Amino acid sequence: MRLLVLIVIGSALWSPHAALAVPQQMTYEGYLTDLSDRPSDGVITIAFALYASEDDMENLWSETREGVEVRNGYFSLSLGDRNPLTGDLFARSELYLGITIDGAEILPRHPFASVAFARRAQQADDVLGRHIHPSAVSIGDQWVIDEEGRWVGDPTGLMGPPGPQGEVGARGEQGPQGIQGEPGLPGDRGPQGVRGPQGERGVAGAEGAQGIRGATGDRGPQGDQGPQGIRGPEGERGLRGEEGLRGPTGPAGAVGATGARGPAGPAGATGARGPAGATGARGPAGPRGSTGARGATGAQGPAGPAGARGPTGPRGATGARGATGAQGPAGSATYYERKQVGRGAISSTVRTNERYIVEVGPADVGRTIALDHAIMTRLCQDDDGCGYVVQMINWDNGQPGNVASRGPHRFFMSQTGGSHWWRFSDWDSAARDVDGSTGQVNSWDCYFGDAETATNTSNGRRDSAIGFGVLNCRGCDYNDAHTTCRYVFTD
Repeated sequence: MRLLVLIVIGSALWSPHAALAVPQQMTYEGYLTDLSDRPSDGVITIAFALYASEDDMENLWSETREGVEVRNGYFSLSLGDRNPLTGDLFARSELYLGITIDGAEILPRHPFASVAFARRAQQADDVLGRHIHPSAVSIGDQWVIDEEGRWVGDPTGLMGPPGPQGEVGARGEQGPQGIQGEPGLPGDRGPQGVRGPQGERGVAGAEGAQGIRGATGDRGPQGDQGPQGIRGPEGERGLRGEEGLRGPTGPAGAVGATGARGPAGPAGATGARGPAGATGARGPAGPRGSTGARGATGAQGPAGPAGARGPTGPRGATGARGATGAQGPAGSATYYERKQVGRGAISSTVRTNERYIVEVGPADVGRTIALDHAIMTRLCQDDDGCGYVVQMINWDNGQPGNVASRGPHRFFMSQTGGSHWWRFSDWDSAARDVDGSTGQVNSWDCYFGDAETATNTSNGRRDSAIGFGVLNCRGCDYNDAHTTCRYVFTD
């Protein structure tokens, strides 16, 4: 299984007519590493989706890109060229971008800011040299052009159509100012006048907002490698992996040499010495007499201290397996559960002992097998959950029939309606069913999780409904032609 870490380098909105329309595409760049910070290389499949909230199940937009090339961790692509990014997506106050790499979604989802759209909404397009098509025109609450294109605003200062040019007469004396007549009806708009000379350059205006980023140009040649960047913050610690199989016991070590003798204890007090008698002269030794008869054996003395334990001898051959004894009588299949909540009364419930066993052998290797959800609910959706044991059988041709086992663990399904959370208590592993991502645990090649639906690919699976599934992994660590995964749930 390949684990990846995605770092977003940058993204930009782009449109061939950025000033005239809402952008339809987006350039997306990223950097992929494994959990040891090594950059990834190869060809991957990436699926992008936009959601209204961080944990929504239904997306508003999606696009899948297959055959994306990753070189030294870097990749770049243009979103929206297959499924356009329409303007109504960005009318929302917030969006979240979901990214799925080779079938595994990277969580949490990233907030998706539409800065380019906000910038466009705050500054209207310049209509110089362009046609506009409004249904009517008003300034404030005052209409100036109605739906028929007629001027209905203040007629003061309007000019009618020009008449024919008359002969220039002699200038007469200026008469008195006449009374101003009522304004006439608005005349047709005259032709555009000749453009006057360019005025002096005005004071420079304030710098405009940053323009929308243009399309990414062709990739330039590979530059020299830059210096090593500062290492980013350490990510959250992953879940603890399964404990490996215990190796065979090594041979016993040689018995060590006997330690040095300890110091003698303190001497007891010396008793009073009697008066010494006079020493007589030693006489000559007489001849040795004959050996007398052996006397009776005295009483056995106390046992001496035990000697050091010798090394363990080699293990003897295993004896033949004895015949299986007759099956004992069946125990009671039911029991009473007594339950007290706080200071409340004790309630009694009749429970039934039950075991659910699922085996996935070589015939189904690489295919997800859905579990019976009614049985799982009955066994595991209560106060004490259910026991879970996973076994791997025949994983080694040299050990036919041998069984490796993990467990028992305790598995719990939430009793809160609509919650769908589940958890292994001693693994500290938890996930939520039907959230669009795959939550799973594994022991060796044997997987359990909330992806209950098999896909058409090897080891393919997805979480598309309520329920759980198991998988004997194809092409993982052990022999696909012999290995069987066995799952045992007990209540």
